[in-house]
Amino acid sequence: NLGQYVDAFRKESVDVESLRLLNDAQLASIGLPLGPRVKITNYFANSSDNSGTMSPSTPTGQAPENLTIKERQLMRRMTHSFDMKPAGDGQPGLRIIYRAELGQNRCVLERIAADEADVGECVAELTRAACQYFKFLL
Repeated sequence: NLGQYVDAFRKESVDVESLRLLNDAQLASIGLPLGPRVKITNYFANSSDNSGTMSPSTPTGQAPENLTIKERQLMRRMTHSFDMKPAGDGQPGLRIIYRAELGQNRCVLERIAADEADVGECVAELTRAACQYFKFLL
């Protein structure tokens, strides 16, 4: 789960776009251990469009549970990305802004994660919601 490195990414102002540009040495310099560095660099090296979107799993690399067959088929065709920032307005936690696209259809969803440990589950929930939305449209 890469959500545990949110603080390191935030401290260095690393968003999804800049993450794909970092090399192994740069990832190590912000404190990521070898395993996550390998996953990140391998993902972007093998990404067909190199855009910083992650598919078919969620942006955190975790596949959501309890998807129907139709939702799993939709998920394989979706592209996803997400950004995190402080919740704001005096609220604790992180605001997750999740974007998903399927062909010409797009959705943007937001959720507040209680803390960095909650980010992966929040993104998985948002991914499930996007799958249900696209399933309704199609």
